[in-house]
Formats: sequence, C-alpha cells, structure tokens
Amino acid sequence: GKISEAFIGMELAIDSEDMGDLIAEIANIFAGEVAANIEKVGFRGQSSLPTATRGSDLTLFMPNKPPTVKMKFEGEIGQFWLIMALSKSR
Repeated sequence: GKISEAFIGMELAIDSEDMGDLIAEIANIFAGEVAANIEKVGFRGQSSLPTATRGSDLTLFMPNKPPTVKMKFEGEIGQFWLIMALSKSR
C-alpha cells in the first residue's frame, strides 16, 4: 500500500508478512518517541514490544485493564489508529 511506498519506496501487499513487519517497525518508532518525550517531562518510561493488528472493531484484552489512549492519524496516504496503554512498573 501507500504506507510502504512512503517508508521503503515500494508497494507491499496489505496482507503480506512484510507489511506486518513494516507496521510493527513503525509502531516501534512511535513507541520510542513517546518514551523519549515522557522522560523529558520528568517521568521514567519504558515500552514493551508493540502489537500490530489488522481488521476492524478489534478488542485487545490486557491484564489489569490499564488506562488507554486512542489516537487517530490522517495524512495524504490514508488514516491509522494508535492505541496506547499505560501502566506502572512493578
């Protein structure tokens, strides 16, 4: 799709394993940026490995029901959602 063209310069099939790898890597980039910015405002942050899913109306079951934030991003190549869950370290 268009997102693969923007990031790697070639089109990948939306249902390919390579597209899944690309989306997971993009999620990892976002998570790293969020962790870096959280530390700038005085919190210690650490991210777990991101989970990438495909489909509609998905529900992820997480232990301890941490607070979540759902963010929608739109651009020239379309839209995507990022759901971030926050929890305290034990």
